[in-house]
Amino acid sequence: MSVIQEIVEDINRFLVKSNTYFSDKKFYFDLSQVSANTELPCFCWNSTKTEENQADKGLNPECRSLKKEIQFMALTNTTDTSQLIKELWDFEEKTILAFRDEFPQNINENLMNIDYTGSSSIDSLFTKTEDKTEGKFFANLLYCTYNLEYMI
Repeated sequence: MSVIQEIVEDINRFLVKSNTYFSDKKFYFDLSQVSANTELPCFCWNSTKTEENQADKGLNPECRSLKKEIQFMALTNTTDTSQLIKELWDFEEKTILAFRDEFPQNINENLMNIDYTGSSSIDSLFTKTEDKTEGKFFANLLYCTYNLEYMI
């Protein structure tokens, strides 16, 4: 298992322990694991980019610091606008607060830093119909973006 996958699994466990809000929903490692048959609401991770921390490149060639931009999403089939906003903004607030006072290495020994960088607007996902001419509503979502700095 990769270091980042281990970190994400540990973050999932941390979130479940930190707030009951996270405990009754399934976590997915990538949006590609979610399908039209997925039970909603659920949470999903999405990795957008990875960079090597060039500042520590010469310190120890066996130990590298990487930075990964990662999105943590809530997907729901709620369509009532007022309920949808409350549900997804609650997700955003609970996610931000969960990490606010936590020392990253208490979550995973390789996790050096976890920085909240922003959230998306509420968006929707659609699945293609069999004739592929139009989409069928699947889920509404909101994601919080974090930069994770970790050692490999």
